[in-house]
Amino acid sequence: MKNCMLVVLLLLLISTPVLAQESNDISQFFQSYLDNGDLSFYASAGYWWGFCINAGVEYTLGEWNIANIWPIDYGVAVKVLYEGWSYAGYGFESYIGAAPFFMLHIGVKGTNLDFYEGIGLGFAFYMGNYYSEYNDFEIGFAAVSGVSWYFSKNMGLILEYAYIGWVSTWGIGITMKL
Repeated sequence: MKNCMLVVLLLLLISTPVLAQESNDISQFFQSYLDNGDLSFYASAGYWWGFCINAGVEYTLGEWNIANIWPIDYGVAVKVLYEGWSYAGYGFESYIGAAPFFMLHIGVKGTNLDFYEGIGLGFAFYMGNYYSEYNDFEIGFAAVSGVSWYFSKNMGLILEYAYIGWVSTWGIGITMKL
């Protein structure tokens, strides 16, 4: 009997937020956090194989509002990535990449969260001396994924992953809108 009461209590606790919704209107779930003409700056740092730095700038071109329900902001961006590491004193490698991106943003109402994706074509340069001196230059696809949490109208924290050719970085950082 105690187990049955515990299960009922847990189901009640889990279902309360769902049943307490004021509306099932899907247009209440999405919100745009960017305005046309916004210029946003991004910077993040992280550690994967080595130290990662990611910086960029984005210009918001407009908004698609699908059926007046789902606002999707779009824009163009340029990002620069760096990652470098050492092989326990046996050598080092450094990667640098840059690319233009086409960006899409989807905001979630009431959470100040803005999810974004971007695709582009960029270049990557890497060099090192693990076995011998080497360097190479590549042109390849580029992608960026991340989420911004806006703690004010123009400032936010970001968690971001970016890839350009050979260069792959992730980081935690800030975004600032002008």
